[in-house]
Amino acid sequence: MVQGTVPVEQVRQRLLRRYLSDGLGQVEGWLDPRSAKVIAALGEYQTAQGIRGAVGEIGVHHGKLLVLLDLIKATGEISFAVDLFDDQRLNVDQSGLGDYSQLATNLEKFSAGLDRVEIFRLDSMDLRVDDLLAACGPVRLFSVDGGHTAACTLNDIQISEASTLDHGLVVVDDYFNPSWPDVSAGVAQYIFHRGSTLRPFAISPNKLYLARSHCHERYRTALRKRVARYYLKTSTMYEHEVDIYGYDHSTSWRRRLINYVKKTPIGAPIHRIYRRHSARKQSGAAVG
Repeated sequence: MVQGTVPVEQVRQRLLRRYLSDGLGQVEGWLDPRSAKVIAALGEYQTAQGIRGAVGEIGVHHGKLLVLLDLIKATGEISFAVDLFDDQRLNVDQSGLGDYSQLATNLEKFSAGLDRVEIFRLDSMDLRVDDLLAACGPVRLFSVDGGHTAACTLNDIQISEASTLDHGLVVVDDYFNPSWPDVSAGVAQYIFHRGSTLRPFAISPNKLYLARSHCHERYRTALRKRVARYYLKTSTMYEHEVDIYGYDHSTSWRRRLINYVKKTPIGAPIHRIYRRHSARKQSGAAVG
């Protein structure tokens, strides 16, 4: 298939690169640029290896990560979003604020709009795996960023386990975030649950990556090749080796402080104020 004279795949890759370099900072939310590149590298590796399936997320806020996932999907694949959206009375821990209209706007601006995007307007505690599979088919890359209680985290990882392909990936948000300690509790409950199959193989800023153990080596090798510049060290977690990606010691204290504040509950409001201030400065410079 081609779009004009340019193959669709080349258009997709161009849009993905543009989003990573310019678009990411324009969408409100919490996604470290290096984690975005790690996720993109994993998704692109899957595509190159012929691993096909849906991509999507529980808990989308304004779509900062969902847009990235939507740009990862290949021709014929489906992306999905699970969120309460306007029904925020059920958002008991106030972890994110789903906004459907803003999500649609961001998808339209940076990707292909709502084309082949399945929307589930509900609490993930009420999401049935059979409904997800019927609408999207098996999932290859699943982001878990919904409710940040232990019960919600456990539920959402179990849904991802049941709906992902054998070579599927699950990305858990806020595992190391001190503002949301119950996320790590929920992950631990899942890991020690008899019969659970997903285990950690990598860590990047504010993200924990899970896959079935027999897939670990291929994904770790892929990341070492594709985002080697961000590799820091290898450690052990839940008796599995995990590669850690992020910011090395040469990163300035100012940048480390900014990235830390972004992950806290005050990060989004401060970011909005900063953007308004920058817009006013640019407007003033243009007038002058």
